[in-house]
Amino acid sequence: MNELPQRAAHRFAASLRERYGDALVDVQLFGSCARGEMREDSDVDVAVVLQVVDWRTKKDVIDLASEIGLEHDVLLSPTVLDRRTFERWRAQERLLVMDIQREGLPL
Repeated sequence: MNELPQRAAHRFAASLRERYGDALVDVQLFGSCARGEMREDSDVDVAVVLQVVDWRTKKDVIDLASEIGLEHDVLLSPTVLDRRTFERWRAQERLLVMDIQREGLPL
């Protein structure tokens, strides 16, 4: 991963930790950026798992990603899931969660 997306992803993760504290379960980079296949037009996929998620929380996370992405000229694309959904989807072997587990890089 090149330096700019990496810096943006780490800043996003740090901001999430600061904002959500213990409610933040996990933050992982996944997708083309994590696989080292990022192109100039690629987005930066970030899985955000929180204890509880409602529409306000999703909006807040997306707004934060947009703000940090604009500062770094990078498109951060958060996938926001609550812990229970993540665990259920893992048990169901949903492709999204399997991809996050297989290629995810903790931030």
